[in-house]
Amino acid sequence: MPWWVWVIVLWVVLGTALAVSVGKVVEAADRRELRGQRPARADEEKAPPEGRRAS
Repeated sequence: MPWWVWVIVLWVVLGTALAVSVGKVVEAADRRELRGQRPARADEEKAPPEGRRAS
């Protein structure tokens, strides 16, 4: 087989692996949102600053 066939095959395999892993991450994030457990960063942004909460 010519070298460019191997390049195309490798490109397809790596692209598929990347798409599957990104899909799993997105699916896990969606499941977390459905349960109401958002990541800590999102909770920190919505919480009022400590000084305002005390007053």
